[in-house]
Amino acid sequence: MPEPRVPAAWLLTPLLAFGGTLAGTAALFFAQVEFAPAVAGGYGAPCGAPDCVLGIGVLLIAGGFLALCASMIAGTVLGMVHRRDTDTRAAARRGAFVCLWSLLGYLVASALVWIAV
Repeated sequence: MPEPRVPAAWLLTPLLAFGGTLAGTAALFFAQVEFAPAVAGGYGAPCGAPDCVLGIGVLLIAGGFLALCASMIAGTVLGMVHRRDTDTRAAARRGAFVCLWSLLGYLVASALVWIAV
């Protein structure tokens, strides 16, 4: 007896989680790049980019990568837990939930990096 087919709605959760986190971390990173000269001694400072400010740029890139990995893992796990659910709105909500928490984590981590370094 063949196994019943699993609805494909669960795939929305990891796709939206990853895609939203990718767009959000890129937007937050480039916003911080624009604000880096003001934070790092003004626009006349010899080193205004975050890559040059004590490695903050590297930490921001690493934090963005970790946020992407966390959102993909959490989105996939959450989607697999609810893979029998056929409601696409619920799957999209779960993906947005994972995306928002990942972005909040990235925002808090980047604020801590700017404060600590």
